[in-house]
Amino acid sequence: MSPFQNDSFDDFQPYGFSDKQQGFPDSQFSFADEEQIEAAKNLVKGPSLVLIFLGLISLLSSLFFISVGVSMVVAPPEDEKVQQVQPNQSGDAPANELIIEINEKEQHPEAAFIFGFLGCFFSLTMIIGGWKMYTLSNYLLAMVGAIIALIPCYQCCYLGVPVGIWALVILSREDVKQAFAAKRNSMF
Repeated sequence: MSPFQNDSFDDFQPYGFSDKQQGFPDSQFSFADEEQIEAAKNLVKGPSLVLIFLGLISLLSSLFFISVGVSMVVAPPEDEKVQQVQPNQSGDAPANELIIEINEKEQHPEAAFIFGFLGCFFSLTMIIGGWKMYTLSNYLLAMVGAIIALIPCYQCCYLGVPVGIWALVILSREDVKQAFAAKRNSMF
């Protein structure tokens, strides 16, 4: 009897291998795995949402830095400031005379660009890491997002330190690591 004569394809195995031999899980995950994943989702919900929120705030402020840099390049501040002089008591200066003062402040739009683009990179990394932590989909990116929150090199750096510590503590728990692994295995 050939495999094509059988109406049921439940026992059909492509290439003569079973699912176990191909490296696929036997079936859906067990009830215990689903409970473990739900418990881990509840644990990571807090730090992941705060990490996403801080990343969004930092992204907005980084975009502001970039816009400041663009405004410095497009419409550079004038080096001269023009003021109209009021006549003094003796009437020495006429009312229409203009005096020019030199503004000695130097503007550095490249610094605004550098801080803006680095801030955007770190902010997006925190947002993606927070989302991956929230969905339990990528442990490495979740860890990178939490570590980036610890580094004081973006706009919300002092708020990110306690959040980064909180996220690292939650991510280092064994049950959360197992939930990431169970979620990853359930995708295949």
